[in-house]
Amino acid sequence: MGFRLGPGGSIARTAAAPWRWSLVAVVLVTGVLLGWFAARGLFGSPVTSTLNDLAIDPRPVITSLQQIGELHTVKMNMKDVLHVATDRPAEGWLREIPGSDTVSKWATHNDALVVAVGSVDAGIDLKRISANDVSPVRLPDGTQGLRVRLPQPTVYTPNITVTVEKSDSGLLWKDENLIPKAEAEASRRFLDAADKDGIRQHAEENALDQLHKMHSLLGQKNIEFYF
Repeated sequence: MGFRLGPGGSIARTAAAPWRWSLVAVVLVTGVLLGWFAARGLFGSPVTSTLNDLAIDPRPVITSLQQIGELHTVKMNMKDVLHVATDRPAEGWLREIPGSDTVSKWATHNDALVVAVGSVDAGIDLKRISANDVSPVRLPDGTQGLRVRLPQPTVYTPNITVTVEKSDSGLLWKDENLIPKAEAEASRRFLDAADKDGIRQHAEENALDQLHKMHSLLGQKNIEFYF
């Protein structure tokens, strides 16, 4: 029911339009349904399973990776030719004699021409993986899986073989460490060359490829590796 002004300003009752009652009923029902859905968390952010809900035991995966140990994933073969030389300045009272340094260096001069052949390896130490590096994840296909963070690559000490092509010793002094010094210089050069060639990046790429293939063969396709 409603009211309207009649003739002469008198108030007369009017019947409410039926569609208004229908609208009120729809609003009330909608409010009740919205409250019911909201109470059950069906509105707001999309419903997703939390990582803690993924019931996968990571311990067998951690143990299997740790047992692999150091996984060498890349090897670079190298060769270099080096000329190394050493000498000694004048010492003690000889330093007071003019030109003594020149004479001493001539008398103690050692040099060698060597060919260094070897390789530089890089890989990852899987023994370093712990429970903190493994977390549950929902894979792109919707299945439950594990995400494993791998340790950063390690570049190992080069393996070097040195062949002496020519060697001369000083008149008054023979440097017994000349060849070890050549090996040390070759090692430094090989490491520098390996870094410039991106050995660490190659080690990461090959590690991901090898581990994915390894676990796929074992039927463990729900493991994701990353650095």
